[in-house]
Amino acid sequence: MSGLKRLLGTGGQGILAPGVYDAFGALLAQQAGFECLYLSGESIAYTRLGRPDVGLVTASELADTLTLIPDP
Repeated sequence: MSGLKRLLGTGGQGILAPGVYDAFGALLAQQAGFECLYLSGESIAYTRLGRPDVGLVTASELADTLTLIPDP
């Protein structure tokens, strides 16, 4: 069973998942004890381009960023 399925199956509780935009943010979230996080094109657009995501971030850029975040 995947980690997310395990978290979702814990009795109807919500999941607190901070948003991150790079590997460093993911590391900080992990060290703070979070078991789940999310990454969005919006966060990448704001941090890399200084603009809202209006189709500027491609799926491959999102995937590239995800590959830099290690699985705990």
